[in-house]
Amino acid sequence: MSVCVSVKVSEGLVLASDSASAIHGEVIENGQKRMGGVLKTYEHSRKLSHIKDYPIGTLTWGQALIGARSIESLLKEYEYALPSLKEEQEKIDTLRRQGKAEIDERPEYNVKTIAEGLLEHVTTYYNEEYSKKEGTEKPHIGILVSGYTSGEFFPEQWLIDLPKNQQVSQVRPDTDKKPDFGANWYGLTDAIIRLHWGRDNEAIELLTKHFNLDEKEVRRVIDS
Repeated sequence: MSVCVSVKVSEGLVLASDSASAIHGEVIENGQKRMGGVLKTYEHSRKLSHIKDYPIGTLTWGQALIGARSIESLLKEYEYALPSLKEEQEKIDTLRRQGKAEIDERPEYNVKTIAEGLLEHVTTYYNEEYSKKEGTEKPHIGILVSGYTSGEFFPEQWLIDLPKNQQVSQVRPDTDKKPDFGANWYGLTDAIIRLHWGRDNEAIELLTKHFNLDEKEVRRVIDS
């Protein structure tokens, strides 16, 4: 039920999400008939998080739980092990007063490195919980890690996409050494696509199949 949006511009980075989560499952009616569907809907889930005191945030969508653990819980557990930037800066300031640190020395951190560490942390629980499931039976979990690497002016974004990819992938990497600005959206994005592009992706699929047309050509004509 998630709708997550990230907007990367020259002046900064905007992350936004909805707050609804649904638990799906099966119930037994009258001791016999099984019914599948939404068992419970929570209206105040946190899909937008801040990584400790770093200028880095996360968006999450897809499966909200791994076993008994929420994705938010796993995020908090991971960031708990990260060093605090404030504490690291205080250590450097102390060393500077003692003449043991350079005047311009600052804590160093990297968005990609933090995203890779988060992927490893989440994957450990994911594999333990779904090791017996195969292919499409495994639930989808998406996490976008976005923010600023130390010493860099422009933000960067790294995507965690389980179980499809076992490595993080960069969203909007630089093109010809120039930053790629724009918006991306994840989750149930039908409404956003209709609002932004003025079309429905199902229309493209219907036209492609009904008239035996090339999907790329149909998309080009509709978007032009």
